[in-house]
Amino acid sequence: YSDAGDGWRGGLQKIKQNHPDLPVIAVTANAMAADVELYHEEGFDGYLSKPVDVGQLNAVLAQYLTVETE
Repeated sequence: YSDAGDGWRGGLQKIKQNHPDLPVIAVTANAMAADVELYHEEGFDGYLSKPVDVGQLNAVLAQYLTVETE
């Protein structure tokens, strides 16, 4: 969505409008504490900095993925 001409804010807004229950994780090279806070304030559900650490990716995914059993 960031290539849609309206940046990540526009992309986030579109995702949240169309899929309000879908968690959206920011994946970015911006790793300063103020950047992380900004992404959370803007509505991202999680944050990962680049380069992505596989352990951190798994931890974030585990927060939002559930296994349904019958």
